[in-house]
Parts: sequence; structure tokens; C-alpha cells
Amino acid sequence: MIPFLSYSQIEEDLIMKADSILETILQEINPEKTFKYNCEKSNEFINNTYWYDCQEYSNRQKRLKRKELKRTTDINYEIAFDLFRFDTISEFVKIRFDKNWNLISTEGIDDPESLLLLVNSKIDISNVKKIATDNNFSNGCIAWKINLKYEEEFSKYCWNVVNTIDLGDNLGCNSEGEILYIDAITGEIISIKKWQTECL
Repeated sequence: MIPFLSYSQIEEDLIMKADSILETILQEINPEKTFKYNCEKSNEFINNTYWYDCQEYSNRQKRLKRKELKRTTDINYEIAFDLFRFDTISEFVKIRFDKNWNLISTEGIDDPESLLLLVNSKIDISNVKKIATDNNFSNGCIAWKINLKYEEEFSKYCWNVVNTIDLGDNLGCNSEGEILYIDAITGEIISIKKWQTECL
């Protein structure tokens, strides 16, 4: 079973159900050694509105209010998991349930076969920074944003290194930069693309 690292108001049985769904999808991957439950990012949504985080309420009135809302409104639960080896990657997997704990959707496990290679890959965030630096990827004017995700365009897991070349105006309009795509398994550079924000 995936270890729980902090207190959560989402019931443990529901987290365990999410854990068993991961086991079914992944098969050859041991979820306990691959994922960790993210209490801070696992939420209850009432009418699609975020309701609480993982900290316990100290105010009894809030508890009572939550109890009343449960009886009268539509509720979804979203269970989030991080990857153990890539501790900078938050909410890698999200599993959503309805109020009766029926599965609605899973997000983040687009390619279980590639994920098996990924969890054994030696390409971590420090390697990614080195690859970007060695290939003269511009530092830009603020720190790089680095994330790991499955890219549909390339049909593989990629590290995305995002720089900002121009901050734009005070509202962030017309800011621009580049995105460096690195194969998360081989470390090969796949592509460099430009990004830009526009405001009407």
C-alpha cells in the first residue's frame, strides 16, 4: 500500500481504492516504491469548488458546515500522487471519484510501458539542468521552470525546460521564451519551441 505521509481528511479507504487502481493499471510497477500520496494536492470538490486541504480543521463550526454540505451538494474527490524519484514533480497522477466513490477519471498514466522505463531512468532534474546548460539553452531573465509530463505530440515522457526571454508588460502580456523538450528516458533533445503570451 502507498504510504500516507501526512494527515488527510479524505478517508483512508478511498485513498486505498486509488492505490488499487494504480496497481491494476501499472501491473509491472510497484506503486509503493513508485508513488507517494500527496496530501496537500488531494482535494474534495463541492460543485467543482475546492473545499479543503489536508490540514485538520480546528474550528468545529467548519466541520458542521462541511457535514451539512455533504448531504445537499454534488461532491468529487481528487487523489493526487507524486513520483518518489522525481520529488520536484507534484501531482504526477490524479485519480478522481464521484461522491459514491465511483471512478470518474485518471490523469498522468498515459503510457504505463514508458512509465516503467521512466522510473528506472537515470535522467533526473540535475541531469536535465546539465543537458540544457551543455546545449547552451538560454538562462533567460528568470529561473527556468522544469517539469516532467507525457507529451502527446511526441508520444513519450519529456522533461520540459521553460525559459523566459522577455517578461512583457506589467500584466505579463507579450512575454515570451522557449521550451526545451528532453526525452525523459534517453536524455536526448527532441525539440525547442517558442512560447508567447498575448492579451487582447
